[in-house]
Formats: sequence, C-alpha cells, structure tokens
Amino acid sequence: MMMKPSLALAPLFLFLEPPPAGRGACAFVTRSVSLTRKAAVKVSYSNSDDNADGESKPLAATPSFIETPLLLLLYPSLVSHKKEFGNPNIPLGSPDGKRCATVRRLHFQGKLSAEEVDHLQEMGFRFNSFEDVYYENDFEEMFGTLMHYYSKTKTFQIPKKYEPDPELGAWVTMLRRLYNSNELPQNELARLDEVGFEWVSTR
Repeated sequence: MMMKPSLALAPLFLFLEPPPAGRGACAFVTRSVSLTRKAAVKVSYSNSDDNADGESKPLAATPSFIETPLLLLLYPSLVSHKKEFGNPNIPLGSPDGKRCATVRRLHFQGKLSAEEVDHLQEMGFRFNSFEDVYYENDFEEMFGTLMHYYSKTKTFQIPKKYEPDPELGAWVTMLRRLYNSNELPQNELARLDEVGFEWVSTR
C-alpha cells in the first residue's frame, strides 16, 4: 500500500507591514503558515524612527530626572510635537494641550524641579506669564481664592510674588494692570468694587 506524502510546512516569511494607527515605529511581523492550521502571527515594535536614509534612530528617552507624574505622561508628546512643529507647545484644544496648561500652573506654583524647568526651557517650552495666569484661570475660582485670603488677612494687598500661592499674586497684579488700562471686563470690575478691592498696590 502506497503511503501519501505528508503535507509540508510552508516556509517562514519575514516582511514589513504598516503599524497600527498611532505607532511611529515599523512593525516586524513573522508569520508561520501551516497548510493544516491557521497562521500564527507575532508582532513586535522597534523603539526607533527611520530617517530619510532608511537608518533607524532611537526615540528620545525620558530623562531620569523627570519625576513629576503629569510630566512623565506628557513628555513623549512634547518630543513628538517639537520634532514635527519645531516647538513643544501643544495647542490647548487637545488633551495633551490641556496637560501643557497644567504643567504651566505647576511651574507657577513652584511644583516642578529646577532640572525639569531647565530642560523644558531648553526644549523651547513656554511657561506662564502674568497674562496667561489671568486669561487661563476661571474668574470665579480665583475670586473665591482672593476672598479666602481677605478673610484671613483683612487686606487685598497681596505681594506680586506671593510664595504660598504664586498664581493669586500674579492674578491680582493683572487685575490692577487691566484696570489701569481700562481693559478689565465690567462685570469683574463690579464684583471687585462690591467687596472693596484695593486698586492701588502698596506693596
């Protein structure tokens, strides 16, 4: 009786295929195909980015001195945005843009390390100015903070660089600047006048 020849395994194939959306690295796929069973696929992603010459370059690693949890989460996006647009200042309309705004607040509150601040500045990250503090914060929230300060001190004379709450000091400074240039919204002006806010700083 003649025996039928056994089915041979198809050879292994090594090929490139595009990675899933959102992955910047090439996906190397090894597929082992058998005539008697379904293909088994193993996918691995290289931690690299190809340049124009086809050479792989490692992606920037997060520096070891970065320890602030939010910054650890945001850092890869900062690097990616800088590579694409020349700066790490992600627009506010995206989740990462909102994280950038929070990082700016953490800096203004003195909650980032000196190394983190220096590194972000070297990357071109823009930190808050007094104007940013005023425009990016909710008036009612800051007004409540102001009144809490007044209830404890009985004065609105807050130092520009008020260490316990740098944002409050910056916000009050901007209120007076906008008042002096007649740019403060009337509803905010009325609220502040009602509580006897002092428009002239004596600090």
